[in-house]
Amino acid sequence: MMSRKMFLSFAFGAAATLATLQAQAGTILWDFSVGTGGNLGTTTTQNSAPGGIPVILSGFASDSNTTNLYRKQDGGDENGMGLTNDPSGQHEIQGTSFIQIDTAALTIPPLSSLSLSFSTNSSTSGEAWRVIGTNTAGVDSGTVLLSGTDEAVHYLDKTGFRYLDVSSTNGNMLLHTLDATTPDGVPEPGSLALLGAALVGFGMIRRRRKAID
Repeated sequence: MMSRKMFLSFAFGAAATLATLQAQAGTILWDFSVGTGGNLGTTTTQNSAPGGIPVILSGFASDSNTTNLYRKQDGGDENGMGLTNDPSGQHEIQGTSFIQIDTAALTIPPLSSLSLSFSTNSSTSGEAWRVIGTNTAGVDSGTVLLSGTDEAVHYLDKTGFRYLDVSSTNGNMLLHTLDATTPDGVPEPGSLALLGAALVGFGMIRRRRKAID
C-alpha cells in the first residue's frame, strides 16, 4: 500500500505538472481535411489536436433545409470540408449553402479566453467567402466576422457568438482549418488523469488525518 509520504509526493508532483502545462500558451487545431473522407451526413464532430476538444459541424442548403457534409481529400488545396449539394459536382460550399460550426465547447475552461484563426481551401480567382457569427442554429444571418477571396489564415473574433457560419458568396470553396491560441496550455487527457489521481490522493490523506485525530 502506498504510504502517506508517497501520496503527498505524487499528488504535489501531479499538481505541479498540470500547473506547468497550464502556464504555457498553447495552440490547438481543428483540421477539417483530416478524418474519414466522403459523405459524412448532415452533422459531424471534429476534435482538436491536441486536447480532443469537439466542435460540431452541420450542413445547410438554405435557412430551413439541411444537406450532407463532404470531407474532400483530393490533395493540394482540394482538401477540407464541403457539401454534397454543389451543382458543379466538386462537393464544395457554394451559393446559399453554408456549414455551421457549433463552438459551445470553446466557452468552458481552459478555453474561456482565446484567439481564433480560420482558413479556407480551393478558393480561386473571383471566388469569395464569408464567416458569420450567430447564436441561432440553422440560420445563416447575423454579424459578418470575416470575408475574403483568398486561402490565407485570418484572425477571427467570435466573442458573444456560439455558431460560426461559413459560406461562399461567389463560386465555391472548402472549410479547411480552425485553430485557437490559448493563454493557458490545453492539458492532454493523460495530464487530466494525473490531476485526478492527485486530487484523490489529497482526499485520502485528509480522511486519514481526520481518522487519526
